[in-house]
Amino acid sequence: VLSIAPRAKRCVLILGGDLLPADDNTAQTPGSKHNLDVAARMFKVTDSAIAIIKYAVTRALEHHDEVVIRVLRGNHDSNSHRAIAFALREWCRNNERINVDMDPSEIFMMQWGRAAIFGQHGDKMKPINLALKLSDICKFWSECRHRYAYTGHLHSLSAERIGGLNWERLEPFAPSDVYGASWVNRRAMKID
Repeated sequence: VLSIAPRAKRCVLILGGDLLPADDNTAQTPGSKHNLDVAARMFKVTDSAIAIIKYAVTRALEHHDEVVIRVLRGNHDSNSHRAIAFALREWCRNNERINVDMDPSEIFMMQWGRAAIFGQHGDKMKPINLALKLSDICKFWSECRHRYAYTGHLHSLSAERIGGLNWERLEPFAPSDVYGASWVNRRAMKID
């Protein structure tokens, strides 16, 4: 995807949650305790995830002057997503072209001219509730003519225009595990 990305001043990399398939070595989701088909070596999985993101950021810097990274919480990595964010921040500490957004809130918000970009995992509110919340809490909502929100969580592609917001639920880019293999549609990545 990065090799075909058009050159632009800024790249925004939103890691929408569930970057790691599990939060620890129990191989279960932290909240509902669903059994997961994951590698039992959390240390190795975390190391690999960080290496993959570093590679993607390095490639993004070939096309963009600046890269903004935001690591969002997912229901599978409700704690470990923080370790990823802190590791990336330390890796990028001396690179002025990379900004790791360390805002601890569940919703990513960025204004880009007259456009607004939002990200949220998608497990804690329905799209209509996300749109209502964003219109209420976003300081630059009324300054933007174009508003885009991206979520994931349910692993199926869906899109809707909700008032002044274009919402899209993206498909996962990781392969399905045993649990999701019977109902997950496709793997995908998106660049806008």
